[in-house]
Amino acid sequence: MIRYYLVLVLMAFLVTGVNAQVQINGSVDVAIKYGGDGSGYFINGIQQDYNHLHARLEEFNLAFFAPISEEWYIEARTRVKNDAEGKLAPPKLELASINYSPIGKDYFVSAGKVIMPFGFYSNRQFQLDRTFIDYPMAYSWSIFMSRERGWWKGTRGKYDTDENPVSETDYGVQTIFYGGYTTGLVYGLEFDKSTLTFALTNESPTGYDASTIDTFGGMVRFTHTPSAYLTFGLSASHGSFMHETSVNDTVMVNQDFSEYTQTALGADFQLGFTFFEIVGEATYSLWNTPGYDENGFIETSPGELEEFTLSNLHANIDIKYEPPFFTGGYFAFRFDQARFFDASSDNGTREDFMWDYNTTRLTALVGYKFDRNVLLKVALAEQGDFDGEFLSFKAYLTAGF
Repeated sequence: MIRYYLVLVLMAFLVTGVNAQVQINGSVDVAIKYGGDGSGYFINGIQQDYNHLHARLEEFNLAFFAPISEEWYIEARTRVKNDAEGKLAPPKLELASINYSPIGKDYFVSAGKVIMPFGFYSNRQFQLDRTFIDYPMAYSWSIFMSRERGWWKGTRGKYDTDENPVSETDYGVQTIFYGGYTTGLVYGLEFDKSTLTFALTNESPTGYDASTIDTFGGMVRFTHTPSAYLTFGLSASHGSFMHETSVNDTVMVNQDFSEYTQTALGADFQLGFTFFEIVGEATYSLWNTPGYDENGFIETSPGELEEFTLSNLHANIDIKYEPPFFTGGYFAFRFDQARFFDASSDNGTREDFMWDYNTTRLTALVGYKFDRNVLLKVALAEQGDFDGEFLSFKAYLTAGF
């Protein structure tokens, strides 16, 4: 898949000719981390084998902007980051899109790997763009859902064991993909105080690569800024979240996996006044999914998969305070919660059961901007039973160039 985007970008650079002004910028993140004994990559962002106090290169980004003409341009982003094993993964082309923004018109079009029009945080791609180090739990908490197996209770926790090596594990998904991008076609309308953006994809907001199943999905986001101090947004999406792999290819013979979908609804706001900024977001998801346990796919009869209707809600409130006596610095606090509602089986064999565990996370952070492109953030977070098992300490020094 990536090679097709590389070809797209290289062709665009050739089209621009020698007179094009290709803009390149990026960022480097260096981190110091410490975590509790229950730490995990998709639990608190600290790999289980690296929960001791340590320093490391966390992430490296390169972003490209190449104008083709006054109305056409190319955008791309390559990222190197630590994977679930705590090792630097190979470079990945996260974004690669061709864009059309006609002069004097109120619309734009993008195609390729694009930023998804869903949620407040999806376009906060870099640490320099975010108040906090981590995304809210809607974007970072791995729920008991798998792209290969559907509802799969027990896939969160310590992954890297002899019986369950991390390199072979389908970890589950986030309600909204933490990378904030998708593959498809985007059409946007810009008004005086509002923006309406549509995306045609073949996946739901959980995806990080195009689904291997031939399906269609859609996303829409509306934002409105009634004043310089307030912006609110509404998001909606529907699409299949399943991928075809060796785990499920045999059961796909008798079952149409494109019928397993996620429907997501989101609402958010950003309010700024005096020295404060408040951001709030809530995301509700409804899942139609198969089930999987230690015996394999859950069946009602041989060859007939049991179907489940599941739902969950993520909500967070972020408060940022920039005191006048702390020039260049700020304090921030986040209240973050994941709620899972009673579920049922569409086949009537199970009723009113909990399919995941409710979790609350609290985060306190101090940030200081040395200059426009150098930012230090120090955060302390705790969640679950607040007994120190999932405690995390993170200090990030980010430099942009």
